[in-house]
Amino acid sequence: MEDKLEIISKKLSILIALTVRSLPDALDTKSSIKLLDSYGLSNVEVAAILGMKPNAVSMARARMNGDKNGKAKE
Repeated sequence: MEDKLEIISKKLSILIALTVRSLPDALDTKSSIKLLDSYGLSNVEVAAILGMKPNAVSMARARMNGDKNGKAKE
């Protein structure tokens, strides 16, 4: 059963990546991260889709949440 869930998860990640990449170029990195965040994706998943490093995604998310130092609020 776990194998099937893993396969479904990978396919969903591919579909989400294709959807985001098909959006207009006017969608900036911040907007892309917000969109992917709304799907509940992790920093690693968002980074893979956007071609970024997970730490960069983490810092961007923290800044969006109001922390100017790039540290996520607890």
